[in-house]
Amino acid sequence: MHFKFLPEELALQPSPLAPLHNHRRVLGVIGVMHCPNVEDVSKAYAQFEQRCKAFPDAFTVRCFAFEPSDEQIQEDRKGQRNFIMFPPDLTRAGPWPKQKRRGSKPA
Repeated sequence: MHFKFLPEELALQPSPLAPLHNHRRVLGVIGVMHCPNVEDVSKAYAQFEQRCKAFPDAFTVRCFAFEPSDEQIQEDRKGQRNFIMFPPDLTRAGPWPKQKRRGSKPA
């Protein structure tokens, strides 16, 4: 599978031959949000949804938010089904316990 990421300006350029070039269609829209740089997460997500309307043929739309504050985590997320938050403690350390490497000798 090959992914090609386009800037929004380039993806929005109309082309008269677009129906003949299905391989150049936008199939998915991915948004990345760094929560410490965003004052209102709900408003930023609404802007993301508004921009996604320019790509009605996209099969998948997702917005990923990293390092939200406790207040941002507690906000109501009803209606934001394509919004995925990664809490700060999971992005740094990960929830997985450390595992022994195969073939390592016991201490």
